Amino acid sequence: MNIKELDRELISDIIQWDVVNWSKSLEIWLKQSKQIDDNGGSALEIGAREGGISVLLTKLGFETTCSDVTNPLETAKPLHIKYQVFDAIKYEGIDVLNIDTVPDGFNIVCFKSVLGALQEKDKQLKAFQQIYKILKTDGELWFAENLAGSFLHRNARKVFIPWHDIWRYMTSQEIKEMLDCCGYRDIILQNYGFFGAFGRSEMQRQYLGYLDHLLNPLIPSNSKYIVFGIARK
Repeated sequence: MNIKELDRELISDIIQWDVVNWSKSLEIWLKQSKQIDDNGGSALEIGAREGGISVLLTKLGFETTCSDVTNPLETAKPLHIKYQVFDAIKYEGIDVLNIDTVPDGFNIVCFKSVLGALQEKDKQLKAFQQIYKILKTDGELWFAENLAGSFLHRNARKVFIPWHDIWRYMTSQEIKEMLDCCGYRDIILQNYGFFGAFGRSEMQRQYLGYLDHLLNPLIPSNSKYIVFGIARK
C-alpha cells in the first residue's frame, strides 16, 4: 500500500490535525518500511488518543494494539467502528516509560507527537530505549514528532500554545543521537514544514500546508517544525 491508495477522509482521520503537513509521515513510513508485506505481523500504537494510526496499521494487515497511558478503548472506539476495525484491535494502557516485556515483540511500534509531553531529555531517551526493547529483530519504529523549529516557531508558541512551557521540543539531531545511543539502525529522518505551524484553525493550516509543499525545498532543515522517522532494531 502507498499513500495514493488512502482516501482523503481516511488520511484526515489517521492524522487528526495539521493534516496536510503531518500526513507526509505516511509517505515516509509506507515507502521506507520493510515490514509491510502479505505476512502480517504485530503492531503497537503508542499515545493513541482517537487511535487513527491503529486504523492504518490494521488495514495494513497487522494484529494491532492501540494504547495510551490510560486504556484508549472509549476514545478510539468511534473511529474504529467507523472503519470496521474495532473487533480486530486490542486496547491497553501502556506507559512509554515503563513498557512490559513482550515475549514475541512487535514488528512495528508507531507514535505521533508523544515525546514532547515527557518534558525531560532523559525521559525522551528512555522512551526510545523502552520501544527498542519490545521490537522484534528487524522490527521498525515509525514516528512523527514536533521539532523546536525556528526562532519564529519558538516565540509564536509562547503566545499561542498554552502548554508550550510543559512541552520539550526536540531537534532532529537530538533524536538521531538518541536513536544511535539505543542501537537503532537504518535510521531515516526527514524534517518538514514551516508555515503550517502558524495556522490557528485547520483550514488555515491546510492552506499554509500547501504553501509548505511548494517552499519546503527552500527552507533550511533546522527551521522546520516536524520530523518524520523510521528506524530498525
